[in-house]
Amino acid sequence: MGKNEKTPITVNDKEYIIEDMTDGQKALLNHVNDLGRKMDNARFNLDQLAVGRDAFVARLADSLENPEEAEAEEGRKGRLGFHINPYTFDSGDEKDLFRYLRDVLEKDEAIKDVYFTGARVCADPSRTDFYFEYWSPEQKRVARYFPDFLIETTKRFIVVEAKGSDEKSEYETNKKTYKGKIENLTNEILAKEIGFNEFQSVNKNFEYHIIFDASLQREQLRLLEELKKK
Repeated sequence: MGKNEKTPITVNDKEYIIEDMTDGQKALLNHVNDLGRKMDNARFNLDQLAVGRDAFVARLADSLENPEEAEAEEGRKGRLGFHINPYTFDSGDEKDLFRYLRDVLEKDEAIKDVYFTGARVCADPSRTDFYFEYWSPEQKRVARYFPDFLIETTKRFIVVEAKGSDEKSEYETNKKTYKGKIENLTNEILAKEIGFNEFQSVNKNFEYHIIFDASLQREQLRLLEELKKK
């Protein structure tokens, strides 16, 4: 911005110039902006709490109406992976996953459970039953794929793979050149997506989402470090 350029701001439908304000007025403006950010965070947290409460109400109602099935389900869930309470996501990076899911969920759909199923600690058949096979262009053979996150909602299962933003270009390039033949498959991320499509053909209530977000990938690594301590 040039030296002579001014920064306008509207207060009560009247425009003012920040550079013309006194130090006291600028301090008040900083308070207004800071409180606005805090209000946005508060609204986000309220949305998060509302979804969480709805999910627990749904689980309670289902457990009360079908006690035997609920008990059997608890036994099955122990084999899905490391359970994460989705409503303790309180850091900026952790919120990225919840924010993404909030945009994906339907109005009458609630999150029931979130499982961390990927990474080296989790990617072990002795720890989780949730994996599927795909052709790995890196290993030149059929390999097992353990997705990063499995989200159970009141309507479906959402599989989420978290990747860094810098990995998106290579993935998109190979997706354009892939013609359905193994020799055209060079990107590991795309290969896993194709493997999931085969899995989905017989598991219709599963959906696959790739999030190219460096902050979410950092959160995945943090979870991995926490699991290593257990």
